[in-house]
Amino acid sequence: MYCLPFIYGINSDPARNKRYPFCSSYYWDEKSNIIYAIAYFTQVITGLIMGISYSLGMDSFCCTAIYHTCAQLNILQTQLLKVGTKSNISKALVKNLVLKHKFQIKTIQMLNNIFSKLCLIQLLTSCITVCFTGFQLIIIVSRSHVDLNGAFFYAGFLLANLFQVLLYCWPSDELMDQVNDKKFC
Repeated sequence: MYCLPFIYGINSDPARNKRYPFCSSYYWDEKSNIIYAIAYFTQVITGLIMGISYSLGMDSFCCTAIYHTCAQLNILQTQLLKVGTKSNISKALVKNLVLKHKFQIKTIQMLNNIFSKLCLIQLLTSCITVCFTGFQLIIIVSRSHVDLNGAFFYAGFLLANLFQVLLYCWPSDELMDQVNDKKFC
C-alpha cells in the first residue's frame, strides 16, 4: 500500500493530483512536491506504527509467551537431570521441583486454552488470505499482459501472510517438542 505511488507513479491517481497511501481531504496545496513528501512520509510512519503494533503485537505476545514456557521447561529439565548428584539430594529440592513441574503443567494448559482458539481463528484467516492472494497472483500471471507491479505486490503480501503463519506454528511446535521430550517425561 505504501509503495503504490512508486509502483504506479505519484501522479497516477485520477481523483487527486497526487497518490497518497491513505485517501482523505487535504487542506494544503496538493501540487507542491515538498508538502506531498511531508504528508506522504507522515502517513507512512503513522500507518506503519499503527499497523505493526496491532498485528505484530499479538503475534509477538504469543511467540514470547510460548518461548518463555519452553525456556522454563528447559530449566526444569536441567534441574531434574541434576537430582541425585552429590549436592542435589534433599527432600525439599525434590518437593520444590515437583511444585515447579505442576506449575509448568498448569501454565501449558492455560496457554493451550487461551491460544488454541486464537490460533485457530488466525490460521483460518491466514489460510483464506493465502488462498485469495494466491488466486489473485495466478490471475495476474496468467494474463496475456502480465502486470509485474501487481505480481510483486501480491507475492510480497503472500510471503508476509506465510511468515505470520510461521510465527504461530514454529513456537508452538517447539513447545510440543519440549513437552514430548523423552528426557523430560
